[in-house]
Amino acid sequence: MAFRIRTDPMPFLLATPTWSTGSLEPEELVARLTEYRRLGARPGEADFTQALLRVCRDDRARAAEAAVRAAALGTAEGARLARWLTAEEPEHPTVRRRTQDAAMALELGEAPEFRTDLPVRFRGIGGPVAPFQIHHYHCEHWHSTGREHWLAVLPGRRELVAARLLIDLASKSRWDGPNNGIPLALLAESDGEAGEAVHLCLAYGLCARHQEDRLPAVDALLVPAARGQLTPSGWAQTSRRW
Repeated sequence: MAFRIRTDPMPFLLATPTWSTGSLEPEELVARLTEYRRLGARPGEADFTQALLRVCRDDRARAAEAAVRAAALGTAEGARLARWLTAEEPEHPTVRRRTQDAAMALELGEAPEFRTDLPVRFRGIGGPVAPFQIHHYHCEHWHSTGREHWLAVLPGRRELVAARLLIDLASKSRWDGPNNGIPLALLAESDGEAGEAVHLCLAYGLCARHQEDRLPAVDALLVPAARGQLTPSGWAQTSRRW
């Protein structure tokens, strides 16, 4: 990094989010790549890959329009962004429920979109989750440090993040110790599906042993409830399985 700063500095980061959730608007990323081309700047691989993970693809029409402009840049990054924006909707990894010592968690298979579309060093982000194994994250970056930033790395994919928070939340609901660093509020405010993993995270947060840990969970519960993302069937399934 020091060598790059001294010899080939980047004018600005491509991956800087547009929104506090970590999401990046596709038009903004195209504009940044356009400026990079004008300046003759070389995008950093990690910076550009993180930008791809953050770019919004939910609005397919907007994504397609941005893809056309990206492809017209005539650069490798523009072509790669165009492919990413027009790719099929990401497949959901396989999900299996696992229970051990009265704790419930979700076992996730590998997220297919990470297998070939990202550099090798990034593919572990979408690796499988085996909650009751010692090395259950399968990625050196999925550890307790910096959990408040996980959702900004994968905005719009909060089920993947929530599944990785479950074991820690379950332990805090059963044993003493604060919920420090477990970002329930950020999880609630993030974009993306509020599936079984999100429901379980909120349920564990509400069952924390200490009142000061339960209060943030109540605040977090209000956001998806106001958005209509907490379905009665989802809570019923969570209650039965728990």
